Amino acid sequence: MRENFQHYIDCVGADESGKGDVFGPIVVGIVYIRNELVDFLLRNNVKDSKLLSKNAIFKIAPFLMKHIDYDFEILQPFDYNNLIKKKFNLNHILACLYNKLILRFCNNLKFSSSVIIDQFATESCYFNYLKMESNVYHSIMGAKEA
Repeated sequence: MRENFQHYIDCVGADESGKGDVFGPIVVGIVYIRNELVDFLLRNNVKDSKLLSKNAIFKIAPFLMKHIDYDFEILQPFDYNNLIKKKFNLNHILACLYNKLILRFCNNLKFSSSVIIDQFATESCYFNYLKMESNVYHSIMGAKEA
């Protein structure tokens, strides 16, 4: 089973939550999974939180937060609404949130390899949304089910 994860070892991945919620914020999170933690994650059945019970999440979360590098960016509904009024669409907002978080996270870790993100837009659209940004992280890999 470990061989199925070889492609994703020692990499950074990011995903978002809240874009379908009516009242909550949009949260974009990012993690760096180091090679030495892969066996532990597999043994403890760590996977997409949508596939885990709340008890399983609460059990594993303290360990993950202590041993895995992570960061997140939160966009509150008020700020989201202001961006929508300025004619930003959801994908443009997500691209900006992802880029800001990835730049900060990878700079802090001195990480310069590809980052896997949820593929909410084509690669060309993603970078088009960021064309006005002064600094863009270009080594991105979109995943349909990130």
